[in-house]
Amino acid sequence: MGELLAARWLLSASLTFALLSGSRALTPPNCPVIKDTPCLGDSTNVFIKGTTTAEVLGQLYSRFCGCTYITGSLSIQLSLGTALTEDSFNSLYYLKEISGSLQFNTIPSMSTITLPNLRIIRGQDTFASSGGPVSLLIQSFTNGFLNLPSLTEISNGGAVFVSTSGTCDFLNVLWTDILSNGLLPDYSNSGCSSPSTDCSSCSSGHCWSSGSLYCQNLTKCQGCGRCFKSSGDGSDQCCSDLCAAGCYGSTNTQCYACSTLNNNGSCVTQCPPALVYDPVLFKL
Repeated sequence: MGELLAARWLLSASLTFALLSGSRALTPPNCPVIKDTPCLGDSTNVFIKGTTTAEVLGQLYSRFCGCTYITGSLSIQLSLGTALTEDSFNSLYYLKEISGSLQFNTIPSMSTITLPNLRIIRGQDTFASSGGPVSLLIQSFTNGFLNLPSLTEISNGGAVFVSTSGTCDFLNVLWTDILSNGLLPDYSNSGCSSPSTDCSSCSSGHCWSSGSLYCQNLTKCQGCGRCFKSSGDGSDQCCSDLCAAGCYGSTNTQCYACSTLNNNGSCVTQCPPALVYDPVLFKL
């Protein structure tokens, strides 16, 4: 099945590689959504296999298309000189959560990478750096856009940008709303001095790139770990302490992700006690 999916992706990719990125909106992939079963990622710095960009993106499709959760890390390294479309990465369209870290390395010019639904990078497996552990690493991305509009939390580790001149709109992002433990992003070796996009059309004043789809939604507010806007008066309301990455209501069943454990949609701190079947009463 994986080989069939990869072949299907490569067929469509051959028709789109000649187009420049950003020419149209991201299209959802033609694969089923995997909601309840995590997809197995890799260890940190283990890249998706492939000697060419087409092979790497084909492997990405066959392994992760439709995934909503990846346990482990995701590291993608491509080769320069290949023009891609935004849809080249649409196999990650449904991805919401990565338990480890995320890395993009050697991205061709004029590429747009959009992960529209990624909410949280937990950083349980990180890159080592002189400044401490890193959970988001972007390297050698010299002319394009990185859009992570739903990303509201990196639970552990920092964000580092290296040799990304020409891809500087990450400077518009309010990283203190995403990073934990008071960490700040490291873009000292990025080659960036200013962003190219104006975020004034976004209510938050922050964005990943131009367009209303790429505005940054802020989830931290004073007095709360995370908060949401009341549907009544628009005031800030605190999320449950059991939530991670924000919420849409005040209870532990209205979290976008759980800080500790998810028990059938409820965020909890420990697993419920085991149930024993009574063969006489025919019930648990």
